[in-house]
Amino acid sequence: MSTPLPDCPDFFSCCIIADGTCMIDPVFTADGHSYERSAIEQWFKNKSTSPKTGLPLDSKALSPNLTLLSQINEWKDDQLKGRADHRSLDTLKANLFGVATSKEGQIVVQKMIQLITSSNFCLLSPDGVERLKLLLKGVKLLDKDLTDLLDFLASQCQSEINTKQERYRELSKKSNGLELAKANVLSKQEKLKNKVTTTQEKAAAAENMVPIAEKQLKEAQDNLDKINQAVVDTKKKNTKAKKKLVKYKTHVHDVSKLCSEYLNERDNIERQLDSVNATENENGDSSSSSSSSSSVPTGSKRGRSSSSSSSSSSSTTRGSKRSKKEKDGGMKMHPGQWLYKEGMAYRHGFDFKKIDKERGISMIEASASSGFPMAVAFCHCCGWNGKKKDEKKAFDMFVKIEKETNGYHWAQYILGKCYEYGHGVDKDEKKGFESYSLSAEQGNNLAMISLGYCYSKAEGTDENKTKGFEWYEKGANLGYCVAMYNVGVCYSDGEGVTEDTNKAREWYTKAAAQGHINAQRVLDELNAQ
Repeated sequence: MSTPLPDCPDFFSCCIIADGTCMIDPVFTADGHSYERSAIEQWFKNKSTSPKTGLPLDSKALSPNLTLLSQINEWKDDQLKGRADHRSLDTLKANLFGVATSKEGQIVVQKMIQLITSSNFCLLSPDGVERLKLLLKGVKLLDKDLTDLLDFLASQCQSEINTKQERYRELSKKSNGLELAKANVLSKQEKLKNKVTTTQEKAAAAENMVPIAEKQLKEAQDNLDKINQAVVDTKKKNTKAKKKLVKYKTHVHDVSKLCSEYLNERDNIERQLDSVNATENENGDSSSSSSSSSSVPTGSKRGRSSSSSSSSSSSTTRGSKRSKKEKDGGMKMHPGQWLYKEGMAYRHGFDFKKIDKERGISMIEASASSGFPMAVAFCHCCGWNGKKKDEKKAFDMFVKIEKETNGYHWAQYILGKCYEYGHGVDKDEKKGFESYSLSAEQGNNLAMISLGYCYSKAEGTDENKTKGFEWYEKGANLGYCVAMYNVGVCYSDGEGVTEDTNKAREWYTKAAAQGHINAQRVLDELNAQ
């Protein structure tokens, strides 16, 4: 007999069906929400508006939400596994109260520790362990060895809870940044819609004037030419505005998808934290449950607070913030800052991420939409996120950011690129080398590879292939696939290091695994020999 599952979470069910069941084939629509495919297709047979917002909605813009489908299947598996883990824990508790000696009790407690550390759920709280100790003490089986094991079990329970709480807080911060970006993008989309309507009205008005002008052709030929040109110009503007609207619809979809990913993961962690409260409420009396609940704060959006989190966790968080601020040269933390960093990581393939340029650009544009200064300047430089490409304006913004933050390493790296290639400023390889050096010393992966290139090719500094190799190796060890490829080239050619074909192959393999095309090509050539 299969184990019944609890009611499906709201964000896994379709608002059209509203029967409490999980979606089977979830799809994205242009409004950024997900629906069951069969339900939304049936909806569009009679209506052309969003079930969520009531606004006009394109019925053809449906795309599978594979991320949500994976999370639904994972939730189903977790629910079945979670119940199995709870039953296993109940069995071990019963066995513990049936032992005759402390040695037998130690064996049962060791099995409990294995179960707690292997489960994805918070099965037991430290207060629950204390109750076990009291019951064992009552039957005079609690000696020092058994007490030490139970104390270790309690610490493992608290560790599991702390880990999930920390992940929940991290996902909440990221979700806030994405929600800000999504709101700004939706606002821009609405403005573009209004602009399209306005230009259409102007085009129609201009066309209506043509017959009148034709009647007065002999007297006002010049005026007719101007009116015809106005029609052409307004139609061009209308076409341009429509293209921008299509692009922003895609951007809204991408940002909504990112937002959904992190929100769903955050809510999944919240459910796992909640499970320990549910277990204590089932097994203990009302007063014990109240005590247990207060000891396992989840900070959920339904009203529970996290006021009982330990002071040591707070100290660690404050310390992490100080370290991060120092590393970023005084850059004030911004909700969209992590989006810019991860976007660059996906676009270039560092921090051990596989290259995904489309996802990288989407995250950088989302960061710009949330107002993060570096991302805004970067979009001006590349002509992204609806901004006109203006390298001079972008360069001035990078200079301002670097100055106001007392040396933000991302600003220093981009300034190095501007000086090296003459983007928005006169080309100056020496200044480029200096900017790369400042950024690389702060741990910027992209700056490390650029600095290594300067030493290897004598750009802005004296040639030093050994130093070039050293900087390539630093970047490679930090997970940058281009640096991995360059280390492979150095070992292949014996440039700055002793020639070693085996090590070259090893680094080419690592770079190819992260999506570096040239590394894969070189590997194919080596394998064909």
